[in-house]
Amino acid sequence: MLSAALFAATLANQQPVDLTRSFKAGQTFRYRVRSLLVTETQLIGQPFRLPNDTEINYDSTLQVTGLRPGGFATMVYRRPTMQIIEGETAERDRVINNERTNINLEFSYSPINEITAVKDLNPASSTARFARPLRVQSEGLQRAVNAIMSIGFQGEIYRLALFTGNLSSAIDLQPPLPYEEVKVGETWKRTAMYQPQSKTAGSRELIQKRLDWTYTYNGIVESNGRRVHRITGTISLDTDWADFINQQMGASAARTGLDKIPVKFESKVTYDLDLNTRATLRAQAETKGSWLARLVQLTEPLVDETFTGRTTLTLTNP
Repeated sequence: MLSAALFAATLANQQPVDLTRSFKAGQTFRYRVRSLLVTETQLIGQPFRLPNDTEINYDSTLQVTGLRPGGFATMVYRRPTMQIIEGETAERDRVINNERTNINLEFSYSPINEITAVKDLNPASSTARFARPLRVQSEGLQRAVNAIMSIGFQGEIYRLALFTGNLSSAIDLQPPLPYEEVKVGETWKRTAMYQPQSKTAGSRELIQKRLDWTYTYNGIVESNGRRVHRITGTISLDTDWADFINQQMGASAARTGLDKIPVKFESKVTYDLDLNTRATLRAQAETKGSWLARLVQLTEPLVDETFTGRTTLTLTNP
């Protein structure tokens, strides 16, 4: 026999739910974000993979300073510092950098967690930084694969894995919410970036296409002693950058020397939202992927790398 609470939860999960967010003037949300990226890289001729890790940690506040028509809010977002920790390698000790990012923004925030206008509250001479290039190779490896790294796809993927891209990708301003009511199991999409992908299924012709997060409403669940709305987001990529580069250059692999640069990754993030206001209470993301660079004249990959990422978000004030 179902308990009354379980019966009520089961019944609630059968009904369409409005997940749009409600705001109250004066509310302040204090968040703690902790991220870790671990790479394991093998160069041609090396008998083993070299591990390296990068942590990105910061605290932020999100304050409701005013209410606007249509359920919108005026918010002030502050992220004064970020701590970047580069793990110990064979060539250097562990490095801790406490960077003053000085992010101090006012923006219009919609009931589906979208930023519609931004104003920098810092003096004109001040500089706010949202993303920092990630060093995920040792110095020796960096030199050896410089030509491949110049393509730039790694940085985009690593920033996606750690939610350290532009402002709209920050995990403390997530998740994007659906426009319409949803039932358990229903999905909606938001674009994360554009990446070279097959024009049609199975085709080697690549074009720049949207790479979307797919969000799913999982219903009302018990989490850390309270009932919450649960949303999961997933994203994946399986492409070959060599095909795209050769295509853009109008040349064959024999001429460019680029045979294969397969890139794969998948990420899943789980969000818990307040049952009444739909404010984000916590989130946890896990990412894994790989890439390698194979040249025509080499029998082994020039570079072969795997990576994993983990990011957690915690609301530190009740």
